[in-house]
Amino acid sequence: MNELLFLMLEYGRDNGLSLLNRTLAQGALENIMLNFNAEQVVHNPNFAGLFDEYGFLLNPDLWTEVLAEKIAHLQGLGSLGEKHWRVVHHIRAKYLEVGGVPTMRLVCRAVSLSKEEVYELFGGCLPVWRIAGLPDPGEEARAYMS
Repeated sequence: MNELLFLMLEYGRDNGLSLLNRTLAQGALENIMLNFNAEQVVHNPNFAGLFDEYGFLLNPDLWTEVLAEKIAHLQGLGSLGEKHWRVVHHIRAKYLEVGGVPTMRLVCRAVSLSKEEVYELFGGCLPVWRIAGLPDPGEEARAYMS
């Protein structure tokens, strides 16, 4: 990873990124995702500070829809459709609003999909969380979401 991106990400994690630096970091992150598979990205020491050991984006400010598409592809989901985006945007908005994991029942009600439809779209809760670019929800939530 280039040194400038690393410094921007480190600074941004603690102090917030300016819009310009965040945009530059997002573009660089999208390029990284184009060139590596999930296993390489998560376990490559050059990407320390981007993803945690479980494949969650550490800095939600770096998320873009393009990045979400790349993560979905790496999760084996292919292109995201309108229903996918309803779920992803809702979960992301709720997390950013309250700082926590919304329950699947409330997510389903808000996006007018059944729990089965969401599972059919994503294969579970953890892929949704990763695609939404949110940080690790914690051990207990990961167990619940599995």
